[in-house]
Amino acid sequence: MGSYSYAGGAHPNSFVSIFNFDLKTGKTLTWKDLFTDMHALEKLVEKEFKKARELPKNADLVEEGFFWGEHFQLPTNFELQEEGVYFWYNPFEAAAYALGPTDFTISYKDLGKLIKKERIF
Repeated sequence: MGSYSYAGGAHPNSFVSIFNFDLKTGKTLTWKDLFTDMHALEKLVEKEFKKARELPKNADLVEEGFFWGEHFQLPTNFELQEEGVYFWYNPFEAAAYALGPTDFTISYKDLGKLIKKERIF
């Protein structure tokens, strides 16, 4: 779902919201519903985030201007796709508006044992 707002500032804001539902119950699925180890998932997603932003593997994301001085965080939005899990960071979620959104896909193969296979497949 896309949304857009303009409140008179330097630029409008647009956001994407992605929802994942359990097809049997209609319940909204969360990270914990789909993955076995949240710490390991965060480490893998952080690595892929740096690749998407063309940062060195050892880059400090706070020093690079990401996450507003806080530690790395999973995005609010993700999508289960045929080839893997798609990750979407809206502008302002991970960086200044001028840097735009950050998005990338991690294959199910690369996610490996982190996936609760019975929930996804």
